[in-house]
Amino acid sequence: MTARIVTIADAVKDALNDATLSRVFTAGRSYCQPSAGDITTDQTVTVFCESFRLGRANRNQDEFGYPVGIALQRQLENDLPATVDPEIEFVEEFVDFLRGDDGDAANVLVEGMWQDEIVVVAAPYYPHLEDNQVFTGLVRVTFKEVR
Repeated sequence: MTARIVTIADAVKDALNDATLSRVFTAGRSYCQPSAGDITTDQTVTVFCESFRLGRANRNQDEFGYPVGIALQRQLENDLPATVDPEIEFVEEFVDFLRGDDGDAANVLVEGMWQDEIVVVAAPYYPHLEDNQVFTGLVRVTFKEVR
């Protein structure tokens, strides 16, 4: 049996790899938030597991929250607005894809789960941009389950 968070992260990665967006990429999966090292000018997308949350839904059931991080990274020529702005627009395109037209697209990723929230954690993550001229956009999608 695979841990639920791993099943969810794999489902998110697979959905991203099947997506048609304005840039070509192959999403990978990791257990660590990516660093700025070894990033090229090609679009890099990494899905990574985060810890899960547990709370009481009612007297008989628990509510689980499974946050999955997504890092969108690309080496830039400089950190001028004309170079960085298109990267931020791609993060927004990514969020629109995750939301879906009906705002509930990720519901189909894992049986019995629903998408609770999408948060843009950083766009850009400034230390990567300042130190390495790497744009890193971090998006967190949290899925919920009651059992």
